[in-house]
Amino acid sequence: MLKIYEPAIKKKDIDLVLDVMDFKLYTNKTALEIILSNLLKNAIEAVDGKGKIEISLRKEGEKTVLMVKDNGHGIPKKHIKKVFDPFFSTKRDSTGLGLSTVARYVQMLEGRLSVFSEEGKGSTFLVEVKA
Repeated sequence: MLKIYEPAIKKKDIDLVLDVMDFKLYTNKTALEIILSNLLKNAIEAVDGKGKIEISLRKEGEKTVLMVKDNGHGIPKKHIKKVFDPFFSTKRDSTGLGLSTVARYVQMLEGRLSVFSEEGKGSTFLVEVKA
């Protein structure tokens, strides 16, 4: 999955930090790949040159937690509740379907999706699904 985005990461000189715990994951692999792909794409777009993106995948008790964190421009407070709505976007050339797709797949996995963001400092997306 990361190989797909490697050219964009290198082009922007982004520091990518991976913290992936070694464990067996019993979930829909395709759904998790779609979730990660959309979150990573958004993080890359949010980060300016020499930015940082952190991805972690950990097992915490009965949950599997995926975190995608960036130090990009962040999400304005007035938009935070709308980011998972279909067709909502603040980007010029966007369909506004990336994060709504993430939300739909997290729901399909009976998981929980959270976003924490501060304008000018970045965003953190947490996906929690049953382990």
